[in-house]
Order: sequence, then C-alpha cells, then structure tokens
Amino acid sequence: MNTESKFKKLRAIALGLGVLVLSSVSSAVIIPMNLNVLDNDIQVGDTFDVGVSVDFDSSLELLSFAFEVDPLSTLSSDGVLNFQSWQVTPPLLPSLFPNPDLVEGMGDLFNPTMGAIDLQIATLTFEAIGAGDTNLSVLGLQTDFNGLTLYDFANGAFSEFDIDSSVQVSVSGVVPTSVPDVSQTMSMFCFGLLLLVGFRRKMK
Repeated sequence: MNTESKFKKLRAIALGLGVLVLSSVSSAVIIPMNLNVLDNDIQVGDTFDVGVSVDFDSSLELLSFAFEVDPLSTLSSDGVLNFQSWQVTPPLLPSLFPNPDLVEGMGDLFNPTMGAIDLQIATLTFEAIGAGDTNLSVLGLQTDFNGLTLYDFANGAFSEFDIDSSVQVSVSGVVPTSVPDVSQTMSMFCFGLLLLVGFRRKMK
C-alpha cells in the first residue's frame, strides 16, 4: 500500500469513527467468538491461559475491540479462578487509553489484521485458586461503546458487533503425595530382623 492510500485510509477511518461516536447503534449482531482454554489439566495453584479468537471474513479489517472479563462477577463468587492479566495478539496493539476493567485492542493501520477463521485477538491469564467448575464469560456491547468494529476498505463500510461468549473451566484439587511414616517403617524393619535372627537360631 503506497503512502497516499495509507493517508486515505486514515482519513476514512477517522471520519467513520466520528460518525460512529455521534450515532447510536439500534441493533448489533454478535460475532462468532471462541474462548479456548489452553490447558487440559488444571489443578489448584496452576496459572493458565485462555485464548480469545473470532471468526470473520478475510476481506474485513479489525479496527478495534473491547470487552469485560467476568461481567457478572461469577469468578469471585465461585472462588475457583482469579483473573490476573491480559495481552493482545500482535500485530494488534493495546488501547491508547487503557481501562483496568476492560480488555481493549486496536488494529495497526500500517500492518492491518485481516479476518480469518479462529483468529486469536487476545490472551487472558488466570490463576486456579480453588477446586470445582466455574463459568468464564466475556461481554462487550456496542451500546457501552465496546464490542468489535470491522472495516471494509474496498467499500468504505464499517461493521459493528457485540461480543458475548463463555466457557466452562474445571479445576481439580491437588492430591497430596503420601509420605511414609519413618517410625513405622523402622519398627517393621526391626521386627523383620528379629524374626530372621530367631529363624536362624531355630535352624541351628
């Protein structure tokens, strides 16, 4: 893409975002999103990642996304998981104005992120703090100026989507390794030794 095209794209996106801010979204479609738990055997004390991926057409470019993790505070009430941190997947960039309550990212205008099947956009990191099952959910609504925004540069059109997805996470308790009782072991050893001595004396 030459310099002139890049500046045209910047101008179109700036104008489009201005229109988006001024206009309200009457209806938004939920885009297909997957939460992929990247560990098949989670035990109490483990730290693990959850990949966040979306599906959309390769002719569209991802401009921005924003969503809350655990919007209903289910994790806090269950006491199974603790949300620790998040990061966006390059070449996506973190938001210029980070909000601690949101996972936010935006596209790099000079290295665009085009659509694909199961395109990972972020990674969430959790700590397993208790055994059990819990429901991990994410939510980003356009009415709250969150969700996901795509851009079709060929047609100069923007598309807005709500983000709403969840996955069940199971954490197993750590089974303590049994440590043999040293005194009991020594008693059994001495008893066996006495039996052996007595048997030898009997044989004589």
